[in-house]
Amino acid sequence: MRTTGIAQDKGAAEYSRRGHGAALAPWQARRVTHHMEAHLDDPLRVADLANLVGLGLRRFSTAFRASFGQPPHTYLLECRVRRACKLMEMTQEPLSQIAILCGFADQAHLTHIFRARIGMPPNTWRRPRNDDEAAAASTSEEVANAITFMASPEAAFMTGQILRVNGGTTAS
Repeated sequence: MRTTGIAQDKGAAEYSRRGHGAALAPWQARRVTHHMEAHLDDPLRVADLANLVGLGLRRFSTAFRASFGQPPHTYLLECRVRRACKLMEMTQEPLSQIAILCGFADQAHLTHIFRARIGMPPNTWRRPRNDDEAAAASTSEEVANAITFMASPEAAFMTGQILRVNGGTTAS
């Protein structure tokens, strides 16, 4: 019998009863963000993320926004853009390939979202960064290694990603 999930559910209920508002419990925030980072290249539905932490769709969306200050879809797009930036810095892969690796439908989708978030098209952003000798060669193995690393908790720590969880800040 699996009791870990039951204990976590009871912990989440107790956390909520103690007056912490609508925010996700710390374990829920970690579980969701780790899942999102690990599956950026997959289609992710908010309902699936809610099920991951045992909440209903509406409750999850409200709690996620209270924890991170933005809806889950916006957070997901920002994670995808961050990954695209890292891949553009680390490889010479074409933007169409980077778009697919980051979970965008195609290069046009990446360009549209990237321009909205960063303020310039990805190729313009990438150009000065790839003039350095530090740009990595674009082999498929290196891209796979970069993606595996970026999905790890160490990558979030090394990039200094700070998440607002329940009013405080914590490194994911």
